[in-house]
Amino acid sequence: MSNDQRSEYIRLSRVQDVYGVHRATIYRWAAKGVVTIYKLDGISLLRRSEMESMIRPASAGA
Repeated sequence: MSNDQRSEYIRLSRVQDVYGVHRATIYRWAAKGVVTIYKLDGISLLRRSEMESMIRPASAGA
């Protein structure tokens, strides 16, 4: 995976700090097919674009 590709992803462990979304919420979203959790060398990753699309609608109504 190139550095450009890596910047498209965020570690699951960082999602709460960056987006304010709890880890359990991410797993629920993944179970519903809303987001995809990718595994690379045992590290759980999410696409930043998927997270941002989930966060935007909630903050747009505020």
